[in-house]
Amino acid sequence: MKIIFIYTVVLFLDDSIETKYITALSKLVDELPPANKALAEILLLFLSRVGEHSSKNKMTPANLAIVFGQILLKPEVDTIESMMNAAKVTGIMRFMIENFEKIFPVSIFFYYI
Repeated sequence: MKIIFIYTVVLFLDDSIETKYITALSKLVDELPPANKALAEILLLFLSRVGEHSSKNKMTPANLAIVFGQILLKPEVDTIESMMNAAKVTGIMRFMIENFEKIFPVSIFFYYI
């Protein structure tokens, strides 16, 4: 499953440069099957829009990442190592929510944003 691949590869990315993250995540998302890519785009669009209203709903990108990161970026098999990487997964999810428009520069939902 491609989302597991994203989870595995992103865990080992150097977190020093934002552009590296965006480039790597964009490439990985582009490799997803069309249906999975569309679903990921819909979910991240929704989560980014919820995060934009965090002053009213208290759901910051960090809070959304805590809730959804472990569900959406879960490996096929839970291991002790994957549990130890929970904070990294949350960070990756937060980054994807905060940078939705850079990861998906040409959104299929462009006219609805």
